[in-house]
Amino acid sequence: GRSIHSYTKESLAGDIVARLGGELADPDSRTLNEEQLLTLDPDAIFVVLTEANYGREEEALQRVYDTLPWQNLRCVREKRVYTLPLYAVYSPGIRVYDGIEMLAKGMYP
Repeated sequence: GRSIHSYTKESLAGDIVARLGGELADPDSRTLNEEQLLTLDPDAIFVVLTEANYGREEEALQRVYDTLPWQNLRCVREKRVYTLPLYAVYSPGIRVYDGIEMLAKGMYP
């Protein structure tokens, strides 16, 4: 799509990021446009993958790296774009620790 979906402070993923000491792109909005993303210039980006894309992580990352305007983002230049399986942040149950660990490793490599 044309919009970039983002977790808010009300979501599990947003709460995990905040508790790990990170900042959300926009804690109150679920969508960003490309201009906002470029202005924010985040330290890291997490691409959430649905089950249909498990095992295709490199393809998802390459799409981000190949998007021309995004090549100006510091996190893209520094290869700080990470995939995150949906199961780790959406109704994770006993896998919540996995989500915490994945987000922490991306935020604090």
